Amino acid sequence: MVFFNNFNNRKGFTLLELLIVIGIITVLSTTVMLTISGSKQKAIDAKAKYNRQTARMYCALNPGISEHYGDTVYCDEQATMWSITLDEGATYQWKTEATALPEYANGDCNNLTAEDMPDYPACNACYNLSYAGFSEGWQLPTQNGRDGTYCAPGRQLWNLGQETCDWSSTQCDSAQSSCLPSYDSSAVAAIYWSSTENNGTGAWAVAFTTGSVSAKYKTGSLRVRCVLGQ
Repeated sequence: MVFFNNFNNRKGFTLLELLIVIGIITVLSTTVMLTISGSKQKAIDAKAKYNRQTARMYCALNPGISEHYGDTVYCDEQATMWSITLDEGATYQWKTEATALPEYANGDCNNLTAEDMPDYPACNACYNLSYAGFSEGWQLPTQNGRDGTYCAPGRQLWNLGQETCDWSSTQCDSAQSSCLPSYDSSAVAAIYWSSTENNGTGAWAVAFTTGSVSAKYKTGSLRVRCVLGQ
């Protein structure tokens, strides 16, 4: 038959056919990769949520200083777990360049996706922290005016010092610089980052010496502690 003869005489695909096949493969590959990436992020988010709940239950039963899987943690009165100062007092930029957070992050670098997080070294250090038996869920502490993790009523500044000296205040703005906790020897009188953006070029930070909250340039380098369960 003519049909079979024409088919058998063909020596290969035409350029148009090849382009169509390549296009289909590209679309399918992209769809598969996005599906895998989305599933991986959902798994990480689920594990992080579980770890925060676990940390809060642990802290409810173990307030103050304790050892958890070989690492020193501090559990505050709100059942939030705190790490010690990271990397023996090393400093981190808040962002590698002074530009605003993506709109979806809603002013908090903790809300960034895994793909965007590396551009925010301070937040990324907590995001990737594996400490006290938890490898997901650590975050940079928030600072929303006087209602954030740092300065909420009932909290000591950075939740440090209460166990080693006689702090009488529960507000950050009257902290005593002489109260350096023995369990966190790197928590020197210095300034620490929060996760909260101030504007396009700045983010909020807390001074351990005075308890003052101020905006610092994102490209500057400050110390970092991380929280689990805020």
